[in-house]
Amino acid sequence: MRTQSKILMLGWPGVDWALLGPLLDAGKLPQLQRLVDAGVMGDLSTVEPSSAESLWASLVTGKRPHQHGVFAETSARKTSALWTMLSERQLESWVVGGTETVEPILGGMVSRRFSAATAPIEKPWALAPDSVFPLAQAEEFATLRVHPHQLTQQQVHPFLPNLGKMDLENDPQLGRVLGAVAECATVQAAATALVSEPWNFLAVHYDALPALLSPFSSHFYDGVAEAACRFLDMMLGVLLSQISSDVVVMMVSEKGPSGKGAFVVAGQGFKRDERIYGASILDVAPTVLSGFGLPIADDFDGHVLRNAFVEPPRSETISSWDCETVTSTLDDSALYGEACSLMQARQFAAAAERLEKLHETFSEESQYGLMWIQCLNAVENHSKARAVLEVCFQRKAKAAATAENALLLLGDAVENRAEQPPEKRREIERLIAQNSVNDVSFELLNGIQYLAEGDAEAALVYFNNAEMIDPANSRILLHQAACFQTLENDSAAEACYLRLQEREAESLAVSLGLCRIALKRGQHEKAAGAALDAVAFDFATPEAHYLLGIALQNMGRIPEAIEAMQVCVAQNPSFVSAYEGLTTMYRKSIGNMEQAERYERLARSLGRDDLVLSSARSESLVVVSGLIGSGLTQMMRTLGESGIPLLSDDEQLNYSPVRSRDKDLSWLVRGKGHAVKIPAALIPTFSRGPALPIRVIFMERDVSELIAAHRIRGEGAHLNDQEFATLLEKQSQAAKHLFEVAAFPTLFVSHSEFTQHPERVAEKMNQFLSE
Repeated sequence: MRTQSKILMLGWPGVDWALLGPLLDAGKLPQLQRLVDAGVMGDLSTVEPSSAESLWASLVTGKRPHQHGVFAETSARKTSALWTMLSERQLESWVVGGTETVEPILGGMVSRRFSAATAPIEKPWALAPDSVFPLAQAEEFATLRVHPHQLTQQQVHPFLPNLGKMDLENDPQLGRVLGAVAECATVQAAATALVSEPWNFLAVHYDALPALLSPFSSHFYDGVAEAACRFLDMMLGVLLSQISSDVVVMMVSEKGPSGKGAFVVAGQGFKRDERIYGASILDVAPTVLSGFGLPIADDFDGHVLRNAFVEPPRSETISSWDCETVTSTLDDSALYGEACSLMQARQFAAAAERLEKLHETFSEESQYGLMWIQCLNAVENHSKARAVLEVCFQRKAKAAATAENALLLLGDAVENRAEQPPEKRREIERLIAQNSVNDVSFELLNGIQYLAEGDAEAALVYFNNAEMIDPANSRILLHQAACFQTLENDSAAEACYLRLQEREAESLAVSLGLCRIALKRGQHEKAAGAALDAVAFDFATPEAHYLLGIALQNMGRIPEAIEAMQVCVAQNPSFVSAYEGLTTMYRKSIGNMEQAERYERLARSLGRDDLVLSSARSESLVVVSGLIGSGLTQMMRTLGESGIPLLSDDEQLNYSPVRSRDKDLSWLVRGKGHAVKIPAALIPTFSRGPALPIRVIFMERDVSELIAAHRIRGEGAHLNDQEFATLLEKQSQAAKHLFEVAAFPTLFVSHSEFTQHPERVAEKMNQFLSE
């Protein structure tokens, strides 16, 4: 694949295809249409928490918030962003907007404070200090700032065609619009000034855009969102007219009104006029690095969007782009954000620790306890979850009684609260809310807990009680349907789904539920119809395409079934059952053994129980070892995804007893049936530990690649390459000797084979761990 010399990335926060699509169809966004026709487009799934600062940090680091540490405007990022990574490889970057602070990089940065208002709209806006790097260029950039008073009537008219009828002195929303337009114009002025300068990566983020896209209370502002999109399109056209044909252009949006983001990428090396599915904002940074031919880090949460390239790139990997781990003390809001991020990453045990602290600190806030319960159930600690639920109920009852007494003391002020001063009125409203007891929530929470514990019959009693209290609550019907399906009462489950349809409460869950029931009954045409309804509801749902494929396969419509399954794996490349379905159809129906074997290898490499047999999981401790930089974390993730529980207590899947070099090795007993990462330099003398069956997966990598990976992180600066190679070889040989003395079965895995031919490695691992 041809690597890029220049990538222009435009951040359009707040837009999505639901907003842009109708305008594209109407021909109102001609410049964006050029990009769509010339490149690849799709939705971007987002991450939690979804503050603007956190989402942009995830997009430019390829990591979730609990890894990069940005939860709000004041949070400090603790991992490398794209421009830092590129600077380490001597690639020049310029960044306009998107960040609260600037960093010393090869190139320069202009923070969001550069374009933001620094005074009321009627006063001059001075340049915010430390908003430009390098500082020597601050005065030059200051001349590019646009104040609302500089906007002409011609510039304002598309946003506010009824300006002459508006209350210019007393309408607070007017300043919001004019200020946001001026800020976007300022960002554009800086981008236009830079686009003709030398750079490899130019990121331009229009920070003020969401202020123009969010709802307004007055009908005078009805056309602002459309005008903002057309304004963006015009500015895009200006930038496109000033760049050469070899520049790759990306438009990315972290999140729009639909809850999804959007992206387009066009340029040499990328496909034309295609749509891909299953992309995430976490995939943007790895894809940019891949476009430049740079390594992808093992600690990224995102992946390269390989389907976007004409020739899928073969990127090398490194353990991390971060030179050192930065720790920071989290305040309560950041602790909550970290918990949300960990839950979305399905790291429920770590999330539970954060939520337990919040639950104890904020005893009146039930949301922390309820989220904690969800995490406890996810790790099958149902007894603890039940106990926490009881505590939540007790706290709610106590808070309600306290509020009731306080309201009694306030007397007539409660009835006449509309006449009270604002502060007192708010306090009364808070007490009224605290005094209320939601009987439906009580029944639902108990039902959900019993269902998590596997007692669907008990859960159904509570859901039925909830329905008697609130018969119109459609959510209750979904819970009842889940109970009936668990109890294999498909008729009752179907009745719930049909009642939802009668209420015009159709949803993705309803269509998928009806499809599963029809498949179970052998009603293949009905199942296909329900699956198509699910696809129409949300095309980017891999399970809907998979179920459609199963229905079509059962109907003998093999080519269509294959197409549906292929859409499924395009949206979710880890959908094992779809690979298995494709394997069966190509082998038995098509007779294409080559394709059948290809999909079988993919299924095996991603498989759950077929990758690592249950006997291996229950009997052995799997030690992942080798030199740092040889793919230890990546191998741990592979084992975790296959179903092996991991001994780890941080994002890099390290385990503190290993790092501490504790002479007490009793923790090995707890490791039975788990996998643990032990770098070669930290291998203990296992003869001191308890007797336990241990199997070792030892990662090996070319020493020159290892040295390069270490150099990136700033390690080994006092050693020349020969000395560094000797040191690494000694560490590797010492570890291998200890494993050999202990007579542990060992599988040696080549890093290059692991990254380029994972299906081959999966076969070897399956055999090794099942012996």
